[in-house]
Amino acid sequence: MIFILVVTVLLIMLTVGVHYQALYSISIFLERIKTAGRYKVMLGVLLALIAHFIEIWIFGITYYLIGNYHESPDQLVHVDGQLITDFFSCIYFSFASYSSLGFGDIVPEGPIRFMAGIEAVIGLVFIAWTASLLYIEMQKHWIKPHSN
Repeated sequence: MIFILVVTVLLIMLTVGVHYQALYSISIFLERIKTAGRYKVMLGVLLALIAHFIEIWIFGITYYLIGNYHESPDQLVHVDGQLITDFFSCIYFSFASYSSLGFGDIVPEGPIRFMAGIEAVIGLVFIAWTASLLYIEMQKHWIKPHSN
């Protein structure tokens, strides 16, 4: 459990750093480019999605490495009892966890459940954080001040 706790804390720090830097860079980039406001917002959405995908892959790669290279009871298991060891199933599980969708066809067993739960919380927070940035960008680039 200590191993999973340490890895989870490191993942939190890494993904918070990635998300902060991504949103900060997106905000600066959108101010500098010369294009119509709606294109800035669309570009902001696309760039933010890339940041989310990077964070999901960070967790997915970690699930894969733990499941395949760490001797522990931590594993992802298919509902039919089959051990999940392939890379893209770990990425798929990460997408389901991050989005809090959680289909349930792959479930974590052992202490790795803690990491999956934290990923769901991180996903919710990061999605809200991204939505707030995009809302601010839409206010800047879509709403024109009223003339008096």
